[in-house]
Amino acid sequence: VTNEFIGPGHLGSRFDALLNTSDANSVVWDTVVRQDLTNYPVPPLPSPPPPSPPPRAGPSALYFNGVDTSALQQSEAGGATFSFNNAVTFEAWIKPESITRYQHIAALGMGEIGSSGWGVGIMCGAGHGPGCCGDHVNGAIGWIADPHDSSTACLVAKSSAVGVTANVWQHIAVTVDASQTTANTRAFMIVRRATFYINGVSVGTSTTSDASATSPIQIPYPQWVNASDGLFFGHGVCSVSELYGLRDNAIRGRAPCHHYRGLMDEVKLWRAALLPSTISTHFNKTVVSWHANRDKLVFYYNFDQQGSGLVAEPHAFEASLPRPLVLTTSDSQALLWNTVDNQPVGLEPSVIAPPPPQAPPPSSPPQVGSSVLYFNGRNTKVVAPYGPGGMAPANLLTFQAWIKPQELNRGQVLAMMGTNGWAVMLTCNAGNGTACCANHRPGSLMFWSFQNTPASFPNASASNCANAAVSTSQVVKNEWQFISVVADAASNSVSFYINGSAAGVTAPVSYDIRLINDGGGSGGGGLHLGRSGACECLQYKGYMDEVSLWNAAVSSVDIARHWNGIPVSWQDDFANIIAYWDFNQGHFDGSLESTYGSPTQLITVMDTSDPLDVLWNT
Repeated sequence: VTNEFIGPGHLGSRFDALLNTSDANSVVWDTVVRQDLTNYPVPPLPSPPPPSPPPRAGPSALYFNGVDTSALQQSEAGGATFSFNNAVTFEAWIKPESITRYQHIAALGMGEIGSSGWGVGIMCGAGHGPGCCGDHVNGAIGWIADPHDSSTACLVAKSSAVGVTANVWQHIAVTVDASQTTANTRAFMIVRRATFYINGVSVGTSTTSDASATSPIQIPYPQWVNASDGLFFGHGVCSVSELYGLRDNAIRGRAPCHHYRGLMDEVKLWRAALLPSTISTHFNKTVVSWHANRDKLVFYYNFDQQGSGLVAEPHAFEASLPRPLVLTTSDSQALLWNTVDNQPVGLEPSVIAPPPPQAPPPSSPPQVGSSVLYFNGRNTKVVAPYGPGGMAPANLLTFQAWIKPQELNRGQVLAMMGTNGWAVMLTCNAGNGTACCANHRPGSLMFWSFQNTPASFPNASASNCANAAVSTSQVVKNEWQFISVVADAASNSVSFYINGSAAGVTAPVSYDIRLINDGGGSGGGGLHLGRSGACECLQYKGYMDEVSLWNAAVSSVDIARHWNGIPVSWQDDFANIIAYWDFNQGHFDGSLESTYGSPTQLITVMDTSDPLDVLWNT
């Protein structure tokens, strides 16, 4: 028997069998009674599917599910794309579903273990939710900069004083200026700044003078592993300690952490620290051609492709980084690309550039004396570097100046040598204001000579403030007065004078370092006028003129005789003048030489937000 069945799976198959029977062939092979099967034709091939519709046009926003949604902007080889050494600004519109979870909006990583970049996050205070730490305000915008990948990254992060709101669209921006380093700025003058904005309004600024490798305000970038590294949206990178809690961290030894849950739209990255006026003008606009920092744009994504798969294209104009984002998520396309809830912004055709400002009037000729220096109580910084001859003699010291204070309800430094060296201050009683202590009456003069700062500041000692040498008479607000403070280490005494008259003597003085201490010498930075030399604090508000420093204990007779005149050569201690500045330049932004003193001492206005005609009051 031969079987010649041809069909699917049996093409060309042949099976032979042997029949045994006592019947004749006509019986075995019945030609009358048999079962017929219908012979069906081969079915036709299915119709091809219809062509895919073109990608839908925006607007839309990206949804991050808080579990595994990630958007990656891959870096160039070596990480040069994101090596912002000096300044950076990150902007985005966000609508978070929760503000009581530690979440990363963006993070630069992943690098090798122990090497991380910067991040922008939503912070929260310890005990309020997963990952929350420290005393951050719930919903605060944070700058996380921990190049060493430590477990304290959240704790030491700088953050805003106001938080974002859950389930509401709001614009966030973080600007970081880390341009000052020990290579270009004196260590005691370094000011790094991180400023936070919500809806174009500043909600906090953090500063630091720390320029070390562990500075909380820096722009680190990690050691890249491969081309899959870069800038991630929607999550951060697990720290070394967090990796120990994960089972599967085999991929490059790193894993994502701190996933963001909510919507994101209109993301911009700049290679510059945008000014407050620029943020407030452009936070609700696309990137327009007249943007002040247009040439510093790295990328801009508006996510208006609406369902274009797992790729997000940058906005269609030139930027330094035109590559698309690579998206990963377990969500459907309809959920990832949210077309119902997005953030519209002003487009270029409807946004009119502000008119150019009117031409300024011609500059007036520089003012010439007489003038005085104005200290605004915030950021006026005047320093005389620790030059040859020194400004902290070991045994005798006299400080003199005309002052016109505008506040007396807080502690203020008139002059400080180095980092918590000798200082002449205005003090006040405890409870009256910042850095006030004991029962000192407001407007009292204080001579400070202790190793730590006055009361109410970190590492402060209230007993030191209470025991400091203080005058028995007081200066008056908004009036010019001439002050003299005489320190004599041999007799362990400090004498005070106001307008040539005795204002009290403290003897013996209780102090914990040398009475006339140089505050670290050249390492302490020299003589600071109008603020502490140890911190951005205790700023004086008011006017100052005719400042002099003497390597002598000027006698009460000479003080009474000469307080309302300039130093003259026939004074008993004229040869012992270290420096005398009369500030009569009227309009000046350089370094001033002392009128008297040998060698001459330079003094420089290092910082102020005031124009020159306010700084120099004529």
